[in-house]
Amino acid sequence: MSFIRFNTTSFLKTKFNLIWFGILIIWLFYSCGANQNLVIVQEEEPYSSEIIDIAVSNLLNIGSFSSQWEIVRNDIEPYQDLSIKYDLFYNFPDKLKLVGRSYDAQQQIIANGSSEFHRVGNHWEEYPRSELTDLDFQLELIFLKQQYRFVGLTDDDKIVFAFQPNIPLLDPLSIIQTTGFVTIRKQDSLISEISVYSPDSSLYWYFKVLDYSSSEKIISPRSIRYEYSLNFTDISDTAVIRNRLEKLGMDDVEFSSAGRNINLSFLSATDPAEIFSYVISTGSFSFDLGVWPDTSPQLLIENPEIMDSIYGINSNIDTIGGIPYRLVVSLNDRIYIDKSDIDEVLIKTDPAGRIGLKINLSSTMSERLNIKFSSNPEKLLLLYMDDNLLAAVPIYSYQINDVFFLWEKENKFPVDIIWSIISNPKLSGEVYRAF
Repeated sequence: MSFIRFNTTSFLKTKFNLIWFGILIIWLFYSCGANQNLVIVQEEEPYSSEIIDIAVSNLLNIGSFSSQWEIVRNDIEPYQDLSIKYDLFYNFPDKLKLVGRSYDAQQQIIANGSSEFHRVGNHWEEYPRSELTDLDFQLELIFLKQQYRFVGLTDDDKIVFAFQPNIPLLDPLSIIQTTGFVTIRKQDSLISEISVYSPDSSLYWYFKVLDYSSSEKIISPRSIRYEYSLNFTDISDTAVIRNRLEKLGMDDVEFSSAGRNINLSFLSATDPAEIFSYVISTGSFSFDLGVWPDTSPQLLIENPEIMDSIYGINSNIDTIGGIPYRLVVSLNDRIYIDKSDIDEVLIKTDPAGRIGLKINLSSTMSERLNIKFSSNPEKLLLLYMDDNLLAAVPIYSYQINDVFFLWEKENKFPVDIIWSIISNPKLSGEVYRAF
């Protein structure tokens, strides 16, 4: 049986807290079947609700996970007897697979890019991607009202917040009194569980992560043949482009030559125009030193003399992965990377399961960085490709043998494409899309 332990004197001071206490008891009643060992201990200094945004972002940035998602509305038309339980699988950055069960009916949906595919008998039907299969949107939507209250810690070190949910999917007019609870793993700030319900049991919305490193690989069920023509200023770069594509799993691309134009033909589930815009990049990589700005970025941008006086001549503000709010000061102390400077590049996950790029350095490059950071302690190591800032990582050690660059979901440079480029030599010339 679930139970709760609070400092009663401090908690039951106001009528507002009494209301929340009642809500909490109801939640425990609902959740006791899912967690038989739940113990909540009220903290002296509650966690900030900012951790909820962090936990959502962390979940969407891990390589893959599997979860359970259940939605129920059973009081009025057109929701009469609406009860669906989904097995939900996620592959970074936005592939989703839903296997749904509703009474005797089954539903299977695979979403990738701007499309989703519905299984109908023995074939798949394609539709524009809907809000249902946009997990980022669903999680952003449910926390839209941002009215949170810290509840406590469970006995297995999970942080619990109560919140006012927003669920237009089940309650478009917001007329039902609902209560929401979100549970977050303390050790790595990852969403564990979200539950929303009404006191009369007419509405229920439940999401629970089952496995943070699911092996389920989501493959789009339909592919279309695309044909591209590329113009090379140096025809020897054809081999580099072929190797980059093979790294991305596109090993069935047909190449045909017509002078300096190379025609490519291949099958793909989504339009690869964006992929090719990156694959044909020169691929010149470099490291730089950087710091997080401790002065208003706008002030620094508008007053270069202040930038120079604080961070040095030629320093500038840059954005990580094209994410507007991820600003960093580049000190413009570049170290250019040759193929021989890297022993191996891998797509890996950190202890929290978040995806990133791990670069194993050669002994020569390792020594260069160790010398650089010994005279510039606690700076950021920045990774650039063709003057585009890809990622940043703080360096606290002077024994740098490998570096792990965390990749955020909002990063406009796909991590697998960067991996395919940095694993190969840079282009000798330039490559253009020939229309």
